[in-house]
Formats: sequence, structure tokens, C-alpha cells
Amino acid sequence: MLHSSLAGREAELAAEWRARGSMRIQPLLDDEVAGALLTELRGLPHRINGAATPDLAYLYFRYDTIPDPACDHVLCTVGRWLFGNGRAWIGELVGRPLEPPGDGGLAATLFSKGCYLDPHNDADGVRSVTYVLGLTDEAWPAERGGHLEFLAPPSRAPVRVVERRAPGWNSLDLFDVERDTHIHRIPMLLDHRERRAISGWFRRPAP
Repeated sequence: MLHSSLAGREAELAAEWRARGSMRIQPLLDDEVAGALLTELRGLPHRINGAATPDLAYLYFRYDTIPDPACDHVLCTVGRWLFGNGRAWIGELVGRPLEPPGDGGLAATLFSKGCYLDPHNDADGVRSVTYVLGLTDEAWPAERGGHLEFLAPPSRAPVRVVERRAPGWNSLDLFDVERDTHIHRIPMLLDHRERRAISGWFRRPAP
């Protein structure tokens, strides 16, 4: 399942995580698996997902599923790996035990023109590491929106972008959410593009 270029890179990736608490791994999956996954996602019925509250506003499309142990479709296959052997591998890189989401759910997201995610952090006392498996096979400039941006803490005004990551192809973004330091957003996408990903959180083990 893992791309062959990752063989023997565990120590290097673990050192990057210790230094930053955040990283992008690319490529992640075998090329054929990544291509098949994107093809499958394009055929699935994503539904609009949006909210506007004082704490957070967002708008994007989403497809939710629970990987079926008996299903051989690529989304279920990748989901079982992500919550099983993949989770164990990621846990070794970040140096902590990780658990899959409590509901066992997998979320595929699609940002197209007009979609956005306002600044927030994912810390809630249960989540440990955020993951974003990037499946975007095109590129565009950051000023057109849709990039993942990490922001300086809100006590520092004005809002300042400290890191920006373009939508990735066959990439895995990880960042630490056991603390509230990784404030992030996805600015509104201004063009007819497709920013696709599978994203969610690994949890701390139950006490």
C-alpha cells in the first residue's frame, strides 16, 4: 500500500515530526492505488456540508462511509489500511499510540468554486493528530484559494500565514492537535477546480 520510495525513511520522517509537529509525506500510496482511489471518489455522491456559527464557518462537499471488512473497493481497502497498518505506521513516526475515529468513519471532501474553511484548530482533548490524504491532480496559484494555510496564533495581529501547502497529489499532511498551536484555514476557492482529499483525526487511546 505504501509507496516504495518511503522504504527506510522512518527515522528521517520521525525527526521532521519531532522538530515541527507537522509534515507532508509525498508520495504516500502506491501510484496505481492513488489513481484508482481518485477515480472511485469522482463517482461518489458528495453532499454539501456547510455551517456558519460565531466559532466556525465552512462550506464544502463531503462523502462519508465506514470501511466494510468484506468490501474490495479501493476506498474501503485504503480506509481499512489507514485505520489499521497505516495508523500504526503513522504512530511510529509521531512517537505516540493512535486510535482510529470512534465511529470508524472515513470522510472524503471536495472543495470546488465557492468552498472554504475558516480559521480554527482541531484540538478538543480527544484528537491527537489530524491527517489529510491529498488527492488533487491539478495545481493553481495560492491567490485563487483552496490551499491549506497555517496561521500565527490569534494573539498576534494582523492574521499572518506562517505556512501554506498547495493541494497535494498522493500526499499525506499530518499535524499535531494535542495542543491548539496549529490554527489553519482553507481560503475560498475562486475557480472551477477540484480540491479532493480524505481527512480526519486519529484519537488519543482511551484511558
